[in-house]
Amino acid sequence: MMASVFFMQPLGQIAGNIVSVIVIVIARNNSTGDEDLTRTVDMLWRWVLGIGVIPGAIATLFRFAIPESPRYLVDIQDDPVTAEFDATTLFSESPGMVESSSWGVGSSMQLPPIASIASTSSIIDDDDEELTRLPPATLNSHWRLARTDIIQYFWTEGNWRSLAGCSLAWLLLDFGFYGIGLSSPQFLAKTWGTLHISSAAPNWMTDDRPHANIFQMFLETSVRALVILNVGSFVGGILLIIFAHRLDRVALQKYMFLALAALFIALGTMFICLYSGPPAVVALYILGQILFNFGESSWSS
Repeated sequence: MMASVFFMQPLGQIAGNIVSVIVIVIARNNSTGDEDLTRTVDMLWRWVLGIGVIPGAIATLFRFAIPESPRYLVDIQDDPVTAEFDATTLFSESPGMVESSSWGVGSSMQLPPIASIASTSSIIDDDDEELTRLPPATLNSHWRLARTDIIQYFWTEGNWRSLAGCSLAWLLLDFGFYGIGLSSPQFLAKTWGTLHISSAAPNWMTDDRPHANIFQMFLETSVRALVILNVGSFVGGILLIIFAHRLDRVALQKYMFLALAALFIALGTMFICLYSGPPAVVALYILGQILFNFGESSWSS
């Protein structure tokens, strides 16, 4: 499920680039050459941004109708009655009966097995003395974090090493990965070997030669971004959905970290020192997107 949720990111990026391509093509085909070019270009980004608001607005409306999970209602909001009602409504067709005295109310309510599992942190079994002595903490519970607990967890047990190693690995990975994921028009044009700038120019301009077409520059930027930034992420997301439960995710992350480190070194060397041509660089960029979305995103699944 989490792999599918993260797969929405490349789908959204693909949809955004497709919208920009459509808007640019329509504006180019309707251009007569007599209208104010500045006004036309200004309308382009407004259309793209306005269309992009529609899915977000729809998602926001759906979010108001989606109930919280039973565990969240119990552990965070301390509302077991609503948790049991939502769990019964969502997850059960023929729920079993659970005495609501366990929830502190006076009547019986139906609770499905999955909901009862999700709510075990708040339902106290009378026969289980351990749970009776140690009820779960909620926002209404009285608890405090002592300095001795921090020292015990991080230093005595040595967990600071795991935290430092994981944080540093993700710091270096995100710095390199999102650095190459920038959709700057001039950056993309240079990657494809089609940057024609002879002097200082605005970031959106990729060709300052005479008679260069501004719509063509915008269109090429959108297509390049669609290929470099979206093809690999789409393939990697599909692979993760298929193999998330068939591979060792810890080992997968380790090998993907190593593979991405080697790929970043190769890209940096080619791009700065020994830039040899667009095909190899574009292929490595796409491969990097696949490795990231297939390997490193597996932590969430």
